[in-house]
Amino acid sequence: MKSLKLIAASLLAFAAAGLANADPVYVHLAGATAFRAPTNAAIKAILVPSSIACAYSGTDYASSSAAIVRGNLVSDGTDVIIKTYWTGSCAGVVDIVEGTVLTKFIPDSYLPAAGATDVNLASYTGENGTPGLTMSDASSDNCGASVATAGAPQGGQYSADVKGAVFVDAGTGATAAAATVGIVPFKWVAGKQSSGTCPLTNITQQQAALLIKAGAHPLDFFTGNSADSGDFVFLVGRNEDSGTRITTFAEAQQGFGQPCVQWQIQIDGSYTTPSAVGTAVTGLQKWPGNTALNGNTNLKWAAVGHSGYNGGGDVKNVLKTPNPLTGLTIPSGAPTGWSSSSSKSYLVTCAGYADADSIASAGGTNLSYNGVAYSAAAVKAGQYTLWGYEHCYRLGSSSSNTTGLTQNVLAGTQITVANQIADAMFGGLATTDGAGILYTDMLSSRTTVGAYVK
Repeated sequence: MKSLKLIAASLLAFAAAGLANADPVYVHLAGATAFRAPTNAAIKAILVPSSIACAYSGTDYASSSAAIVRGNLVSDGTDVIIKTYWTGSCAGVVDIVEGTVLTKFIPDSYLPAAGATDVNLASYTGENGTPGLTMSDASSDNCGASVATAGAPQGGQYSADVKGAVFVDAGTGATAAAATVGIVPFKWVAGKQSSGTCPLTNITQQQAALLIKAGAHPLDFFTGNSADSGDFVFLVGRNEDSGTRITTFAEAQQGFGQPCVQWQIQIDGSYTTPSAVGTAVTGLQKWPGNTALNGNTNLKWAAVGHSGYNGGGDVKNVLKTPNPLTGLTIPSGAPTGWSSSSSKSYLVTCAGYADADSIASAGGTNLSYNGVAYSAAAVKAGQYTLWGYEHCYRLGSSSSNTTGLTQNVLAGTQITVANQIADAMFGGLATTDGAGILYTDMLSSRTTVGAYVK
């Protein structure tokens, strides 16, 4: 008779062989660009370091627009492949509810060997995939409200799907607030100038509300200097899919259903969204109407000026491009009193902490908010209120939509992966690269985005 030790060793060897030969477990993740760094860090944190193989598209892995990571779970050795493509906060919620097929996930063929240096892809041919996990700077109700009031022909239908979905807590540590994994702070920031010192240093809640509604306003309203009355501040921002936008509008009390104007920036003579920092800003126009949701062309917003850039990286490239201030062109709809030859045009946006600091480090200017400069301590204490809760969502088994589309409901090990990613952020990685603040470090709270801080 074989000894118990020999039997146990045989069983372990058999299990290991079975694991090695098993197909990998896939998880596709979409959602908020503002929380990419903590999420990407969490993905690697749950895997055995020597087993990790990674390829990504972007400046670095932390801020990548898409990535693929393969490795064995620290918890039980399961082989998993996690693919990310950051569509935006509200877009990610719509994506998992509607079963949106995204076309820009990175195929397995781009993976290097386990333990090799991460591969930075200059380009890649994307593959289709339906996300089953998403990060969102706003709650599902906020996202549903944004979709419902966006002026889209199908807005009401999508709103019912988003708000009616059964979302479940993806992190065992996040029970204090459903699916909350951390806090994401935002900053108002002015773009890089070709010359001169930026006169903008602060923006108040009421100034932000007016700027969101009008899209442009004379500079003297922000500086208090009458000599600035012929110069203008223009709002550059994200599309309706964005949690950054939802938080910005809600904090300014300029809610989802109210009109807004945002500008599309011409870089080196083209209005095409730049994939990198351009040479010079050459003009601006109100954002074109009938712009589709990122990744879902069935959902469009009709109003001119209402939409914006798909990702935080897009806005970052625009605001890091040198702005000569004067000599810019506006084909139509220029604010009263603006002159191409004499008016200085300052571009501002509200961005996630990391993106705002990237703009500022390239020559832009971070602004204080309501007279308070950003600091993690000010957020925690309730003095700096431009922030929102970051959520990690997956669909429950009873989730359904009213359009008959197939959703990607996670099961088994996929749920384990979702839980572990959320727990890693909640437990300490929400602060990665300054992109977030730990939920447990907060001394203040709010019931929802834009609500009173107490």
